Amino acid sequence: MANRKKLETRFVERFIFDLKKPDIDKHERAEVISEYMREQGLSQRGFGLRFNIPKSTVEDWLIYKKLTKNQYGSMLKKGMSEMSIYRLLRENKNIDFEHLKNVTNFDLHMRKMIREIKSNINSEITRRTNISSHTISILKDLSSLCNTLMFKIERDSK
Repeated sequence: MANRKKLETRFVERFIFDLKKPDIDKHERAEVISEYMREQGLSQRGFGLRFNIPKSTVEDWLIYKKLTKNQYGSMLKKGMSEMSIYRLLRENKNIDFEHLKNVTNFDLHMRKMIREIKSNINSEITRRTNISSHTISILKDLSSLCNTLMFKIERDSK
């Protein structure tokens, strides 16, 4: 019986190395890893150390446990890209499907713009360049647009 358990463990461990392949189903990978971690009493970090996989990669693989295959499929049918779904899951650690199923392409576009703005702000701060009056004007326009949108959303939700 002990030999059988060792054989099963070796089989699963060899299978786990195959999970690095990009064509493996995301949900199957998450399920296998999660089950192995549970059986072995491993944390994400412990799993990563055992298989020489960065903890962030393990997190990325397990992120798909938040959605069922059907939920994931319905989001794809809705027009969301795999990368958009991944980013939503990654950026919103405690998000649930009820929230995700209401995400629109407009939401995704705004998220992309926010990432780009954050990236540019960080590079501007790093270079310590002077902010031009034109940049300030654009920021004021953006702020005004955000306030107008928030007002319309709050008004329409009443």
